[in-house]
Amino acid sequence: KQGAEIFVRNLSVVIKVEITCLFGEFSQELRGVFHCAGVVSKLLFSQVTPEEVRAAIRAKVYGALFLHEATRDQVKSLRVFVLASSLSALSPSIGQGPYAAGNSFLNCLAQYRRDAGLPAHSLCFGLVSDVGMMAGQDQHLFEKTGIVGMKIGEILYYTNSILCNDSPPVLIIARSTRVPSTPLWSELSIIQSSDILLPQSPGAPQLSPVLLTS
Repeated sequence: KQGAEIFVRNLSVVIKVEITCLFGEFSQELRGVFHCAGVVSKLLFSQVTPEEVRAAIRAKVYGALFLHEATRDQVKSLRVFVLASSLSALSPSIGQGPYAAGNSFLNCLAQYRRDAGLPAHSLCFGLVSDVGMMAGQDQHLFEKTGIVGMKIGEILYYTNSILCNDSPPVLIIARSTRVPSTPLWSELSIIQSSDILLPQSPGAPQLSPVLLTS
């Protein structure tokens, strides 16, 4: 609606030469980067194979690092550099060791860029229920801890609000008040900053959404 051109390319974010060639295709000034790649590992580290460790780390770490290197000289034009991180980077109770490690790197990279005067936001998402890697998957384990799935529309609404502010890594998550306090919430209480309102749908569980910042 605003006259943007959309180009679709089939490439691997973990192959540096493909990222370099991608940015070399465009003559327009680059305004923003969103790194949303990820590979979920099994919850228990004892079940994870070496190949799964490499896959989880590469998607997060290599992809983000290559995008950082390819754009760090575009200081004047680049307005946003968004890294899609996860709650797993902030709480060991969630498990997913390799995936959590990759997301922790994203948070550190965002801080590194900010310290260097470069744009960066690291968004630590809770459970996105209707799209992405968890859509259609068993979400029972998350529900037992009190984490409630958020729709992609809600995620995008809060993401847009966050990008308008200069903020450190932010956690976007919805909590159910029907589940007793668990170790997860005790860990997160250290970094809780404020409550936010989440639109309620008729018949939906009563939620107490929270916005947490590190």
